[in-house]
Amino acid sequence: MELQIDEHQIFSSYFSTDSIQPVAYECSKKLEEGHICFDLEEFASSHSLNIDAIKKSQWLGNEYDIDKPFVLHSGNIYLQRYFAYESDIIKHIHRIAQVEQTEQRQIEIQESSGLIELLFGHQKKEIDWQKLAALMTYRQNLSLITGGPGTGKTTTVAKFLAILLSNHPNLNVVLAAPTGKAASRLKESLKKSRTNLSMVAESVLDKMESIPSLTIHRLLGFRKNTHYFKHNVSNPLPYDLIIVDESSMLSVSLMAKLLYAVETGKRLVLLGDRHQLSSVEAGSVFGDLILANSDCTNRFLPSTAQWFNQFLDTKLDRTHITNLSKALSENTVELKKSYRFTDQSDIGKLSKSVLAGTFNRSTEFKNKSVQFYSESNIVALESFFELFANYLKEDDIKKALGLFNKNRILCPSNEGKLGVEDINYKVEMYLSGKHQLELKKPFYHNRPILVTENNYQLGLYNGDVGLIRYDDEGQLKAFFESETGELVSFNPYLLKTVRTVFAMSIHKSQGSEFENVALIIPSKTNKELLSKELVYTGLTRAKDHLEIFSSTENFEKAIAYSVKRTSGINGRLTSL
Repeated sequence: MELQIDEHQIFSSYFSTDSIQPVAYECSKKLEEGHICFDLEEFASSHSLNIDAIKKSQWLGNEYDIDKPFVLHSGNIYLQRYFAYESDIIKHIHRIAQVEQTEQRQIEIQESSGLIELLFGHQKKEIDWQKLAALMTYRQNLSLITGGPGTGKTTTVAKFLAILLSNHPNLNVVLAAPTGKAASRLKESLKKSRTNLSMVAESVLDKMESIPSLTIHRLLGFRKNTHYFKHNVSNPLPYDLIIVDESSMLSVSLMAKLLYAVETGKRLVLLGDRHQLSSVEAGSVFGDLILANSDCTNRFLPSTAQWFNQFLDTKLDRTHITNLSKALSENTVELKKSYRFTDQSDIGKLSKSVLAGTFNRSTEFKNKSVQFYSESNIVALESFFELFANYLKEDDIKKALGLFNKNRILCPSNEGKLGVEDINYKVEMYLSGKHQLELKKPFYHNRPILVTENNYQLGLYNGDVGLIRYDDEGQLKAFFESETGELVSFNPYLLKTVRTVFAMSIHKSQGSEFENVALIIPSKTNKELLSKELVYTGLTRAKDHLEIFSSTENFEKAIAYSVKRTSGINGRLTSL
């Protein structure tokens, strides 16, 4: 029998002679669960502990005691390092958000009103939040744009860039995302937007297309075997504008290090969906920043609303105006209209009901683009396996990779029955049984692979998907599509951190989208993994067709629980 090691107990044992020991255990446990801090009074009360004795511990300090491992601030207990991360995030958010050129920028926007009208057209039935978000982003140094799939986050950014670069063609701009896949998707989205920007000068469009797209680790200058980066407060990033997609995936430590490196006076744009899963590591900073402004989302000070209204066909009314000067209220816009999922879309209807807590299994999906099956329905599951046969029949490697990436099976966990490893094995056995795959370990012809760690030497990043195939000379190679859309290949035996990827975890799927998705929610999944955010993230990876393999009871149980990660950002982020 495998010996279970309690790492939290090992950590807390260092404080065994002190009243802080149970607090140390809880700190370690909460951090593993994604929390930055926890309420000391609530914890002491529920565990019948002497709170006064804990407060007198030699290991517990306040925000100024940088040599103490634990910090008590506003009733919350932190590990020192994570209190420092949170403090730095708040400090640098305030620093970056400072704008000294608002008047000049507003003049530039007014002078660009003709281009703005051409880019956005007229929307008289409802407020054009995309236009407003673009105007806000031009006006501010710090912008947070949140919205679900298809609400136009990258469309908004493309139009904002068209306006900004028309006025400032020499600005140094960079795109970034937590994973290589998300970074390349952002780049591809901007590239595709060119077809809808015919009113913009070719030189500006060429500039937009040449903007580099990097993982955040690569952007900051990752230093092997350390927690430090090349770019920081004393060596800031050399960019005038940094645009970060999939910001909900940023942990508290990575967000802090990104903010350190943004030079004062430069622009930072954070894009994301606040309803998606947070980082695998501790923190949910993007969501915390949005929620710090929750009662003022899409509500602005009267003077700001009046300025926006001169550009809007449908005006901001009193429901969009507040006299409360909330933190980031002038820096945040939520895009609410989905252009991918209409009111008649089955996937859109399902995602809205999951978020609102109104899901009903008896709901009729008229377009049949959402289908429910029991997790034991192997016939339906194997029918989905058949979709992978399309890439196997395609000789052109680039086209085959494109065909493969149209379909994916998503699971909550890697291990266990109907987990990622089990499903990948089932797909391999099914296709092998039909003589469509010849399984030879560790690599075989037509094996699809997922990179699970950044490989800076090869230029491959966590989340990249490739295909093992024979090249023209009969050599087995791993083929990937580069950022420029060209195929690159490597000796597969150089790839030490890859796994088969007919199926992947929902966490790994963030930043991706597929035409067809099979979402499996097994009844024996660890209940700590299941949540509304997990299900929402998984189902919204599907563009056209979604098959859900789950019992009604288990699906409803999963979406009934919402992840609430504790941090002090909401309470500490004062008005800007």
